[in-house]
Amino acid sequence: MTAPPKSANATDTFVNPDPHEPLVDARIRPLLERYVAMVGAEVVAVAAALVELRLPNGERKWFHDRSTLRIAFTLDALERDPEAEIAVVGSAFLDQLIAAIRARGSRAFQGQLPAEHAPGPDAAALPTPITNAEAGDAHVDVAWHKVVQLLARVVVRAGSEVEEHLLESRFIDATTGIAIPDEVGSKITRISESNSRSLASLGKTEECHPERSEGSAVHDSAPHAPARPIPDLISIALASLRASLEPRVTRLREDAQRKLQEELHRIDKYYEALIGDSSGKAAPGPDDQRPIQAEHARRRAEEERRHQVRAIVHPVQLTEVELLVQRAQWDLVNRQGVRAPLLAQRWLNGTGDWTLACPQCNATSIRWLSVCKSGHVACDTCALTCGVCNEDFCWDHGIAACHVDGHPTCAEHTHTCVSCHEPYCTAHEATCAEGGHPACSECVVECAICGRAVCEEHSTLTAMSAPRGQRRLCEQCVRSCEGGRTEHVGIDEVERCTSCGKSVCENHRSTCAVDESVHCSTHLRRTDMSRRLVCEKHREDCTFEPGAVFASDEIAPCASCGEQACGQHSHTCVEDGRRYCDTDAVMLRNEPGKFVCRAHAAICHVDRSAYRVGQTSECPVCARETCRAHLRTCGWCGRMVCVSDMNIAHNRCSTCAQLREVAQPPEALIRAVALALEERPTAKHWRTARDATHTVVELDLGWTRRVVLAVRHGDNVASVGRTHSAMTSKTMRLQG
Repeated sequence: MTAPPKSANATDTFVNPDPHEPLVDARIRPLLERYVAMVGAEVVAVAAALVELRLPNGERKWFHDRSTLRIAFTLDALERDPEAEIAVVGSAFLDQLIAAIRARGSRAFQGQLPAEHAPGPDAAALPTPITNAEAGDAHVDVAWHKVVQLLARVVVRAGSEVEEHLLESRFIDATTGIAIPDEVGSKITRISESNSRSLASLGKTEECHPERSEGSAVHDSAPHAPARPIPDLISIALASLRASLEPRVTRLREDAQRKLQEELHRIDKYYEALIGDSSGKAAPGPDDQRPIQAEHARRRAEEERRHQVRAIVHPVQLTEVELLVQRAQWDLVNRQGVRAPLLAQRWLNGTGDWTLACPQCNATSIRWLSVCKSGHVACDTCALTCGVCNEDFCWDHGIAACHVDGHPTCAEHTHTCVSCHEPYCTAHEATCAEGGHPACSECVVECAICGRAVCEEHSTLTAMSAPRGQRRLCEQCVRSCEGGRTEHVGIDEVERCTSCGKSVCENHRSTCAVDESVHCSTHLRRTDMSRRLVCEKHREDCTFEPGAVFASDEIAPCASCGEQACGQHSHTCVEDGRRYCDTDAVMLRNEPGKFVCRAHAAICHVDRSAYRVGQTSECPVCARETCRAHLRTCGWCGRMVCVSDMNIAHNRCSTCAQLREVAQPPEALIRAVALALEERPTAKHWRTARDATHTVVELDLGWTRRVVLAVRHGDNVASVGRTHSAMTSKTMRLQG
């Protein structure tokens, strides 16, 4: 249970917490007090370092529409009330409080700080020597100067580390930009805290000014000195914040660099392994590794950006107060008659000592001063001598170093290079031959091919991977290689594509395997079988491989049908040496790997295999071509017949198996038999059978003797014959 809020206002108990508490920031409570007084809210003490904030209706939108919320300023207070919100840097409550303050305004005016010293009657002395001018008499006056202090939230990011700080700058004189002494700044801080508590006790929203001292009316007639522009004051305040945060940022930067090197080492090893894997492939080329190298460079750049230390500053509140200042001003005149004012001042608070600060850099430790040729006063820190005209100038009217030789240069002799955008002196100026404009001598160099002097803006630096390395070329001598990734190369490194006329460099050009002409990668394709590069003109299609790519010298027309066929679907006939497609060429059965066209092929009708002409015979029974392997000798008529017409069981051909008796054979048949027997046959029985090529005749001579003759159609003689008896069978020797 939490203690109920007290009815009394919590202003008296609203004090800074223990400074040794690690999570406590003493800036948050005064900031909350000023906000409460400004908007008319109420803060009620609940316990030690624990308060309850009660908000009016108009302010609830900044705190998620809550009317009350409890705020703990220490961990002990948060343990006593776990539902409270912790008020530390980086907490959600502090973000809401800052948003509410910035929405209503970021300026807190604390009034005028009463003077502790009376203005002195004597003029200030000028102990600092002037190198190039003389000083006149000092003019002394008194004026009110505005003093400002910036409260800002700073978020520092370095890799995965994110830190948030609530920082206050030193009090700065808004007129001269000089830092106020610490003892005066402490008094202003006490006045600010007193004003905040007074406003909180009154519960008003208007500004509350501190009471004026009795002697302050004497200075009512003192004028108000004009303040510097707000951007200048913010820049000076940011420099103060940077100085206070520099040790922490340095440590974060060192940690980020160490982690970056570890991450880059891991990334390098990973991509080196990828490149090693791609190099192990057959015939690797530079194009195979280029995507990996580009991805490697992108990942390295991404990690380098992520580990950069960045500080984001959110201004929260600008505290303002007025101090009475006594001033002494001298007019300095240099040898050229240029006049410049120099101001010394003493704040009529604190020690009241005179302070002489450089008007340019606000430095108070000065060895000597000089007058800028543009009418400013500069000290030994910010004064420079021009390397061209040898005159002094401040850093607002020149550059600290010419980027060519590093010498300082005044604004009159300083130009900005239109090519590299770096400042340079007129002594290092050159003219670009391409645009006719001036540029620094570092940027204007000779073209590696034609020798013309051109600047970086009108020239191109080729890559290290170009055929002839990295070179700077003018616009007339540079070409874009359109065979790769539109890379810039020299005119002496390219040739024209035969197909489209575009330029291709030596690294990205290829030649057609047929006519050796140069082409870009767009117009070359690899054949599917031989993997050769061919252009569009020398591509052909195979009738038997639709959609496949072949070179024109890999395709030939069939000598028979004229169809285009590749080497796998066409063959050379061993007889006439001409090429025939798969349809018109057959492989020889007894000669594997050799082909013959159908005109020079003999096809065995039994197994449909191809043979050379002369390696087959005509079956006398069916008159079809038959190879020697499928021919058998008929045991009855003696002819060689195919196995299809052979009765293996009876060792007779189908014609002999069909012999039939005839009463009177034809006369031509009788004469053929008589010629074979050399006598007029006197057979008891005649039997004949006819097939595709012969007429087979069987004569029964009695006593189991038989004569079988085969007479070819149209012939008068028997072509083959056999005699059969009970004892033996013999082949007859026939005349003719």
